[in-house]
Amino acid sequence: MIVARRLVSDRLIVRHALAVLCLGVTVAGCGGTSATSRRAVPGLDGCVAGGPRTRIVRLRTGDRAALLGRGADTVVLSNQSDRDLCAWLPFAGTLERAGYSVLLYDYTAASPWADAAVAARTVTRLGARGVFLLGASEGAKSSLIAAAAHPDGITAVVSVSAERAFADGTDVRPWAAKLRLPVLFLTARGDPFAAADTPLLYAACGSPHKQLIRFAGDAHGVDLLSGATAGEARRAILRFLAANR
Repeated sequence: MIVARRLVSDRLIVRHALAVLCLGVTVAGCGGTSATSRRAVPGLDGCVAGGPRTRIVRLRTGDRAALLGRGADTVVLSNQSDRDLCAWLPFAGTLERAGYSVLLYDYTAASPWADAAVAARTVTRLGARGVFLLGASEGAKSSLIAAAAHPDGITAVVSVSAERAFADGTDVRPWAAKLRLPVLFLTARGDPFAAADTPLLYAACGSPHKQLIRFAGDAHGVDLLSGATAGEARRAILRFLAANR
């Protein structure tokens, strides 16, 4: 009898522990949520805290994204290939304090430019007055193609350390030539990946409202927004966004 009671007690403890665990990781599947809701946003649960100024939204792909702030204009931040959305958080805070809403998401490897376009359409559907695409490295290339292929509703583009081509051979230069929206290109003079490619994309860009800024050093992607170049790079982006609101 005592043994039976202990077994029941142990089972209750296990059930309680599982219930607590599921409350902490519902998005991972304990509560029946599909794996696809988490697949494209590995950083969402790890670094984006909920709060009155943060909303978790669904992209039209079904994947989740975080919308920070309550500004009328929204900046869609597209990450680089070796970082997830968490890398944007310091600069996202800068944008939010400047009065912008910010969308954080992680693209899928299959078609990152299509994901950037979906993110732009999502924030437009949610009521954004202006939509800025801002990407780093892979995200910069994706933003340029998305803005060229689907310009409706997009206000301007910021390209941080864009290389000329994707790993699958997709060339960004023909797409840059189609752009008519305002575009800001940023790169470091010693960047081993983008120092030559970003100026090529700038030269090819068809927009009458384009700007190229080259910084000292060899920082690539979001690293341009930290360290020695942080102040200058952040101010340049904020000036560009403000001029095109």
